[in-house]
Formats: sequence, C-alpha cells, structure tokens
Amino acid sequence: MNPKKAKAFLLNNLKILFLSILIGSGACMIAVFAFSSPGSNQPPNGTPNFWLLNGTSTYYSNGNVGIGTTAPIGSLHDAAGHIILNIGTTAVTDIGNGVDTQSSGLGFKVAAGNVLGALINTTANGNWGADINLNVRNSGGGNFPSMPAMVIQSGGRVGIGTTSPGSALEVDSGGNMVLSMGAWTNWTPTVTQSASISLTNNYARYIRIGKTVVVQASLTLTSAGSAGNIIYIGGLPVAPANSSNLLGNFYFQSAGIVFYGGSVIIASGSTMQFIVSGNGNYMGLSPSFAIKNGDNIFINLTYESN
Repeated sequence: MNPKKAKAFLLNNLKILFLSILIGSGACMIAVFAFSSPGSNQPPNGTPNFWLLNGTSTYYSNGNVGIGTTAPIGSLHDAAGHIILNIGTTAVTDIGNGVDTQSSGLGFKVAAGNVLGALINTTANGNWGADINLNVRNSGGGNFPSMPAMVIQSGGRVGIGTTSPGSALEVDSGGNMVLSMGAWTNWTPTVTQSASISLTNNYARYIRIGKTVVVQASLTLTSAGSAGNIIYIGGLPVAPANSSNLLGNFYFQSAGIVFYGGSVIIASGSTMQFIVSGNGNYMGLSPSFAIKNGDNIFINLTYESN
C-alpha cells in the first residue's frame, strides 16, 4: 500500500485528515481521521469544541459558562455562589465560603499575590430583597473588619460605618454620628386620658439630622376623656438619648376657649405627658379637666437621639 494523497484542515479546533491510499490493481481506499488540537477535548457527541487555547489560557468564545449548573443564566454562573474577578496580573483562584469573617461575593485582589483588598457581598433582606455590603481590608493587612464599610439596603437606605441606617443616608465614624439625612416622615400618635381618645391626625411628621430629631404634630380630638386623669401622647417615633430631659413644647386648645401650654417629657417608653406652665403639674390631672370633642393638641419637639 502506498499513500497517494493526504489533505488536512481545521474545523472549530478539530483537525480533519483525509488520506487516500493506493492498495493495488487500481483499488484505492480513503481514510478520514479527526482529532483535536493539543490541550482540548472533542465532545463525546461529536459537536465542535468551543473551548479554545491562547497560550496557557483557555477561553470560551460563545454562550454562557456554568459551574455546578447545566443551565447558566449569565456569562459566568457558579451554583455555589462564588464569583471571582481577577484584577491585576495574578488570578484570584478562590474566595471561598467565608473570606476571613465575610461571606462569599465579588472579590478584588491587591498586588500582594492572591490577597483580596475588597469584597462585595450581599445579606438577605426578606424573601426577595438583599442588602449590598462593601467590605474593605485595612491597609495594614489582617482580616476584613466584622462590619462592612458601606451598606446599601434593599429599601434604598445607605449606611457608611453602620449596617442599620435610620434615614436615607447615615454616616457613623467611630461610634459618633456625623451625618444622617432623610425626608420628613409620617408618624402615628395616640392620645389617652384613662381610655383611648379618637383623633384626626392633621399633621404628624418627624426628621432626623445626625442625632438631632425634630417632631411635630397637630391633632384634633374627636372623643371625650375622663377628668382627673393625666393626658398622654404615645408613639414617639425615635427614642431620646436621655428620657429625663425636656423634649419640647406643647399647646392645648380646648374647643377654642381654654388654652394651656408647657413642656413635653417622657412618661415611659415612647409615651409622652405634658407639664403645664405656671403650676408644674401634669395636664389633665391639675388642672383637672376632661378632653372633649373638638379639642386640639399641638406639639413641637427637638431632642437628641441615641
């Protein structure tokens, strides 16, 4: 047998070799051989291999890549939740479940080998939401801090130095609040005088600026109380740092005829009571009178929170 002619070409990284062999007496046999390039594998079903080589690197030129899943939904989908991003010349080979004190996420390496300098991960918030955490390592090394440098909550609030921002933006440096900004927010006050008093909430709003809280309310009462009992307002939206301090002022108008004014203090928890100017007693007890339909209460508070 003498080889007569041989031709080869490359198809999707698969080398195809056609070889014609002269057997004798005019008979000829054609053989076809297919083999992959070094470092790649031909898929068992005979389909072309889309993994390609570029020096010592392997890459995929089309579609998505799944690790631990047969149905990747993105360009790289790891069913174990590991996402690795290489920044620099040395690859971050694994950030694992728990890098130092942090859960897995998107890691950014630094020049020192495979050390991660920053890590973005998430914390579940309810059934569908997630808070985004930005963790940064100290320039001196060591583990990541136990608390993220910044948090973006699923509801849109941003905390820097705190994981539980109380407003749209809250900044805490070393345990000292330096900035907290947010819009005026509604709150729901309650009024009691021995029993619960129904009311119309004309206006009840508050805002936090750093540790300073401003609270306002304008209430029209629509049912009667019981004379000789202290009048309380409940539902203070933000607890004061010192519950024994005066919170602000009140003004009481009884059916447009009798007027009282004075100071607002904490009775207990988030419940407030009024000290009447001139006699230092609690409103409703002394002077003793019963709330009636059409009375109005106005409060204006400014105090320090925790």
